[in-house]
Amino acid sequence: MYLKATFKGKTDISDVSEIMIAMLQEFPFHTFSEEENIVFAYGEKDDFTDEIKSNIQQAVLPFSNDLIFDNIEKENWNEEWEKNYFKPIWIENEVCVFAPFHTLEIEPRIPIIIEPKMSFGTGHHATTHLMCVAILKLRAQMNRARVLDMGSGTGILAILAAKLGARFVHAIDIEEWCKENAEENFNKNGVLHFQSDMGNVELLDSISEPFDVIFANIQRNVLLADMAAYSKILMQKGYLFISGFPPEDAKTLIDHAKKINLNHLFSEVKGDWCCIGFAKD
Repeated sequence: MYLKATFKGKTDISDVSEIMIAMLQEFPFHTFSEEENIVFAYGEKDDFTDEIKSNIQQAVLPFSNDLIFDNIEKENWNEEWEKNYFKPIWIENEVCVFAPFHTLEIEPRIPIIIEPKMSFGTGHHATTHLMCVAILKLRAQMNRARVLDMGSGTGILAILAAKLGARFVHAIDIEEWCKENAEENFNKNGVLHFQSDMGNVELLDSISEPFDVIFANIQRNVLLADMAAYSKILMQKGYLFISGFPPEDAKTLIDHAKKINLNHLFSEVKGDWCCIGFAKD
């Protein structure tokens, strides 16, 4: 059973929806969607106590005075998402992310099929879009690379790396349904050499072979806590791409990275979100 929170704006919520979603990520929500003047957030029902719900209501007061909590079945959420929110999305006029039920008028050079479930990562959110653009810019580095995707969600970033020539991709997420969804999406996209695990940064302690490239589209506090572990498992001259935070957090993350031998390569901003690339000394 899942909890669906519906936030209706006091006026036009579109100008502040990304700020709202960033704020709501501090609560146990894991998936978000938007329509005109409404933000939807989803999470496991059992993760939301009455106190947490009250804190959410207080947090969104500047943005929304109409908040509704509903309990929904997973199947109903999937059907709602498929019908209303998941539309094909193009990235750099080269990659198209779409669902099996979509019909495309133009054949993309890099097609990515995503089965829409409760996992994060369809390319619609700015952080996923930024990470995909960063991967495309460094496509040469993906060839024959061992790639780690932390907080993998649907597995979209690992799939893109595989389609650009990565020889092995490893997806890790803290949620069981993300693990299952990533595996399903790997199979739909013909990714042959992959591993998908449920867990967190502690899983890296058991990995002996380093990675050439690491992706981490996770919120700031997790990045600050885990970047040293990423650096440890990253090859010399390897690359780390991070996103999931607003631009004002970039300096904190860049300064932290310097202390663990990660050199700042680039920063990109889309709306209220930022993506940073690093290379290991």
